Amino acid sequence: MFLICRPILIFRLLSPDNRTYILTALYKAGITGLVYFFKWQGGAQIDLLKIKNRNHMKAFLLLLMICSASTAFSQKSDYEQIEKVLWNYIDGDTNKDYETLKKSFHKNATMKYVSSKTGYTEFNALEAFKSIIGKKPETDRVSRIEYINIAGRAANAKIEVVYPSAVIVDYISLLKVEGEWKIVSKIFSKKNIND
Repeated sequence: MFLICRPILIFRLLSPDNRTYILTALYKAGITGLVYFFKWQGGAQIDLLKIKNRNHMKAFLLLLMICSASTAFSQKSDYEQIEKVLWNYIDGDTNKDYETLKKSFHKNATMKYVSSKTGYTEFNALEAFKSIIGKKPETDRVSRIEYINIAGRAANAKIEVVYPSAVIVDYISLLKVEGEWKIVSKIFSKKNIND
């Protein structure tokens, strides 16, 4: 859907004359199914008698290159933005810097876990992280982002934090809210290395 919407958006931004050139080039190339699809989406008319220009395919190929590049750039940009959000969270938590950490979370973000002592527990993430204020940075841990998956305005990630005696695994859910990626949910589990 994303790959189709981007060309349609750019196609609609073209002038009616340019739309006609592209549709004519598609028609001459024998790609009639795509011609009717774009004709329906863009409302352009094909009049083969009015068209004198033979460079129609060049215009269409240019449109496809622009669409492909903008799609790839958008995905890369989202990946980089999410990666920055996750590293702000990791660095803020490691260095006990609440202001850095706070940039990563939506104000209503939740954290959830299951403990053998308390069972299922859920709370507001930012309220919970206020407890790090004034604490010393943690130097005995190594953190890494295992993966990031993106689907439109939703994404998830896995973070692993390794201590000398335990590993904490965070599963993070993110949403693109008003143009910014924010963590909206975190579930986590702790596993002792000696277990």
